[in-house]
Amino acid sequence: GVLLRWDFYIWEDLYIELTRAIVECGKAYIVVLTQSQANQVRSTLQNNGVPTDSVEFFYTPTNSVWIRDYGPWWIYHLSDSTWGIVDFEYNRPRPDDDTMPWHLAHVWNVPLYISDLVHTGGNFMVDGLGCGFASNLIYQENSYTPQEIESILGAYMGLDTLYVFQRINGEYTGHIDMWAKLLDDHTALIAYYPPGDPNHNLLNQHAERFAQIKNGNGIYFDTVRIPSPPVYSGVYRSYTNSLIFNERVLLPIYNHPYDTVAIRIYQQVMPGYEIKTFDCSEIIEWGGAVHCITKLVALPKQPGPGISLYRFYEPISYKLVGSNPGQRFKLRFILDKLTPVQIYLIDQVGRTVRRIVSRVLDAGDYLIPIDGSGLASGVYLLRIVIGNDRATEKIVVVD
Repeated sequence: GVLLRWDFYIWEDLYIELTRAIVECGKAYIVVLTQSQANQVRSTLQNNGVPTDSVEFFYTPTNSVWIRDYGPWWIYHLSDSTWGIVDFEYNRPRPDDDTMPWHLAHVWNVPLYISDLVHTGGNFMVDGLGCGFASNLIYQENSYTPQEIESILGAYMGLDTLYVFQRINGEYTGHIDMWAKLLDDHTALIAYYPPGDPNHNLLNQHAERFAQIKNGNGIYFDTVRIPSPPVYSGVYRSYTNSLIFNERVLLPIYNHPYDTVAIRIYQQVMPGYEIKTFDCSEIIEWGGAVHCITKLVALPKQPGPGISLYRFYEPISYKLVGSNPGQRFKLRFILDKLTPVQIYLIDQVGRTVRRIVSRVLDAGDYLIPIDGSGLASGVYLLRIVIGNDRATEKIVVVD
């Protein structure tokens, strides 16, 4: 399916048509705040002839429509054939957006792996075979070294190699999806600007570099160039900002003569896929198009309502040090290798109230303070995820 955070204002017509295309070949998961909003969206879709049998609503507060950047990344564990969600730090001051993947993982009963790496979805592509791609925005927004960033993405996303490209000139998001698109595991679509444009030489260099990269199966990437409309007032109209979903391409267009060229190129390089176009002339002025407002869902939600979400079956080795009840505790554990660690407090209705640790830690003996100061008195769950091992511990906070 596809996640969308519904827009009730400027771009609702675009969302209606996107939903129509999605439910024709899959499921639309629409993010709203309340049941009242869900009823409003359902009525809007039905009044416009969009069937809602394949529409499901997810209720959570959000700040913006840019779900590509803050939404969940799905991962698959080959060792035990299970799914999980990875959540990186969002690079915008939008706290509700940043916690949306937490809520989804909790409600859908999917294991959540949290990293403090600042990394947005629009600046990340993978070939599914161990290679990842991003612009150097990922270096600019993190204090980690390039080697540490690659190590974190290896631990969380299974990457063997991260290829980083200079962000293009003038485009303020810095995201790779504004000028590149992986069409499959060995084909890269790269934007083209004519001589004289500030990005002409840079994108030629990027295309040449892609052609020298081997994917995870050792096959060199094919590169396809796609002309982009001229930049105006800082607006970059991107044809690479598309979504590939269930043998269908959802392609942004801009009422420009290059639209027909873009459609033809997609038809040529993706035979067997249906190309559906969407007028993104307005939303692109805000820095994104189809790809930026959609996020793929890898599997249906899992059963497990309520607090049962926080049951764990393979306790890890740890020890709580300190008085209980109280406000301050310490958690002790030993790592024998580089390991992703997540520790956070959850209240009795399932809300995450405090992130304590969310990063990859080196081997060593750790004593982590668990501080409940500032929280209301009551029972909380301390959720502990160390590598593939998980546990919970009830703690009591007394004000």
